[in-house]
Amino acid sequence: MSSSNTKLYAFLILAVLLSAGVLAAIVLFQPPPEEGDVPYVVVIGSDNTTENVTLTEMLAMTSVSEYGSYQNSYGNVRGQGDYTGVKIADLVNLVGGMLENETLRVTASDEYSMTFGYYKVFPNASFLAIQGDMILAYEYNGTMVPDYEDGFRIAFLPDDGYYSNADANATTNPNPAGAGPQWVSNVVKIEVLEPTEPVALTLYYEDTTLPFTMSEIEALTPISGEGGYRTSFPSIRGPYDITGVTISTLLDLLPALPLNYTLIATAGDDYTTQYTKAMVEGHLSGYNATGYPVDLISSTMMLAYEIDGSPIPDGDGPLRITFINEDGNLTDGFLWAKNVVNLTIVEIEPIELVLNYEDTVLTFTMSELKTLTPISGEGGYKTGGGSIRGPYDITGVTIETLLNLLPTLPVNYSMIALAGDEYSTEYAKEIIEGVLSGYNASGSPVDLINSTMVLAYELDGSPIPEGDGPLRMAFINEDGNLTDGFLWAKNVVNITIVEQPVLTLNYGGTTLSFTMSDLKAMTPTSGQGGYRTGGGSIRGPYDITGVAISTLLAMLPPLPSNYTLTTVAGDGYEVQYTMKIVGGNLTGYTPTGDPLGVIYSTIVLAYEIDGSPIPEGDGPLKITYINEDGNLTDGFLWAKNVINITIVEVPAPPVPAAVPVSENTNDISSVLFQEMFLTKAKYH
Repeated sequence: MSSSNTKLYAFLILAVLLSAGVLAAIVLFQPPPEEGDVPYVVVIGSDNTTENVTLTEMLAMTSVSEYGSYQNSYGNVRGQGDYTGVKIADLVNLVGGMLENETLRVTASDEYSMTFGYYKVFPNASFLAIQGDMILAYEYNGTMVPDYEDGFRIAFLPDDGYYSNADANATTNPNPAGAGPQWVSNVVKIEVLEPTEPVALTLYYEDTTLPFTMSEIEALTPISGEGGYRTSFPSIRGPYDITGVTISTLLDLLPALPLNYTLIATAGDDYTTQYTKAMVEGHLSGYNATGYPVDLISSTMMLAYEIDGSPIPDGDGPLRITFINEDGNLTDGFLWAKNVVNLTIVEIEPIELVLNYEDTVLTFTMSELKTLTPISGEGGYKTGGGSIRGPYDITGVTIETLLNLLPTLPVNYSMIALAGDEYSTEYAKEIIEGVLSGYNASGSPVDLINSTMVLAYELDGSPIPEGDGPLRMAFINEDGNLTDGFLWAKNVVNITIVEQPVLTLNYGGTTLSFTMSDLKAMTPTSGQGGYRTGGGSIRGPYDITGVAISTLLAMLPPLPSNYTLTTVAGDGYEVQYTMKIVGGNLTGYTPTGDPLGVIYSTIVLAYEIDGSPIPEGDGPLKITYINEDGNLTDGFLWAKNVINITIVEVPAPPVPAAVPVSENTNDISSVLFQEMFLTKAKYH
């Protein structure tokens, strides 16, 4: 070989060697492939240690290959096939493992996630027998990620090859929707989560939900003080040293609250306690330190987390509604709601009207008033200065409609309308029924007009403005007549029915008044009685119940030796009775109407006849007579609609000269004549 050839070969060899070195250097110094080029899963430990575990690295780890399937939420079996992957536990161990009180969150590429407890990831013998190994599968039926369309997937592989809903329920707390949702596909992240503090309280108002842990509640401005309560037995509990957060502090975290609301406290066992806005603001009835009732006390309503320096024990706590009171007053024990987990604000429509009669209290919101049968019409009034106001187009509810909602009404009553500023206006029964004096349309007085009394909520098509409304008394009059302006009470918030007397009893300077309730509270007298009319017709006998006149007269000072009794009816008609008639000695008739001499009857002020109240016109009170023998009296002695009884002393009658006694011992016509002469009585 020539030297030139030798040089050529040497050059070629050197060129080849240099080329090989360059290629080796190019290969050696190239950067690693992008992570997106190799499938991987991000694994994050509780201390934020992070590993991007690639498929290549998984293939180098210990693998698990088993047949598996699962039951979906609808009960169907899905996912049957052979799965290969690595244990989730092995992946977690790459970032420091997992503690028993920690949880594992698995997140898919579409951000769907599932959380698992420690024993799902590191199953003990009992869990392993039910669920099998929890793996991250990278291969299904021979197809490997990325060709496997479900990507990296969570799988549970029990020995029987079937992960059922029952298996999932037995190894998961709380029970999941099904086994299938736990088989998360396209997994991109696995992270160990430190224990989180549970939510101790949730505050709700409309669309706002505010959860609080105990630490967050304790971070709010605390308040401490003393408070106690009285049980229903009654026993006194406390006072206790209380620490917590005021309810007002919590509510200030919500958007603007409604003008009127109820606060509902819900306990862990779903028991609820409701509080009015006034209670939340600390205004409620209670008791003094010895347990004696107090109409109104001022307290601070709290959500307590410590009592007497210690956390509130299970059963009562950890959170409890309490009340702090600087005066040492007590609240009712049932208001101290235990184990409170939810506070909910519910808007309520304000009460616009309260209707009272005795023990009956009815409340109405404006919406409730407007559900009652409405009435519309025109009405106006004349002011004290003589000016005419209106007529207005009035819409509201009749007072009669409201009063018909009460269980009962007294026979005679008045109505007091109370305004928001506590100014009151009283109305007699006749005015309520629409019978009153007034004025014609030009303002000239009219003795009697007929109007409909209305609680109005609209004038001229608009709500009644503040100051006059929202509710106002008004009178509708079809004739265009006007009423007095002072009767149009403004800003009515309360209507109270007051029973009025149905009878007055007078003697000398003594006047006694009686309501129907008063009369019915007296010893009743019952029996049968009837009468004969002036035309000879017989009425009755009736079953009569009432008060004996003698019972009423016994309430007066000692009566004179001789008197007359005068009854006055509602229309002013009077009937006079002599003392003997009042005592029950009067002429009468047999049950068939034949005249008799003197009979004895009990004179009764009746309020019931034949078991019913005496109807209007005759009643509500009527003079009647009870007779055990079935005898009748004269009808003109049965005075109707009695409203007043007056005793008047009269001189004793002169002693008459002796007269021959008739052979008929029942013939006492001269005595009867005298009695009837002294009795100004007329059939009425």
